[in-house]
Amino acid sequence: MRRLQNEFPSQSEGIIGTEIVLAEVLNNIAEHSYQCSGLGDVIISVLCTDDMISVETRDYGVPMPGLNPPKTELEEIPLAVEDLPEGGFGWFFIRSLSSHMEYRRIGQQNIFCVQIPTSVAEPAPKIS
Repeated sequence: MRRLQNEFPSQSEGIIGTEIVLAEVLNNIAEHSYQCSGLGDVIISVLCTDDMISVETRDYGVPMPGLNPPKTELEEIPLAVEDLPEGGFGWFFIRSLSSHMEYRRIGQQNIFCVQIPTSVAEPAPKIS
């Protein structure tokens, strides 16, 4: 990701979002897909275009429950820092930062693809 930031400095916002998404995806693979052994290979492919960063991960762990990424909504967040839950934000971040995501199970392989826009959309103009 650092190399992408050097090669595409104008897309740094999307690259930062991609780092967050990739960290969450890899954490999910480690904690859930390879939950039994804690060991396994992950293949990562990244494609950067003018307006999008596409990331594909492949692993050989257990499939996602229901063969779909979980539907997630943030519940009411407590105001006190000590009351914050340990987890549960990962899929919210992935969904919030991406414009498209897709999961497939082919044979013994999980394939997860996600696309992250490289810039934030301009706000809609106000109509008087």
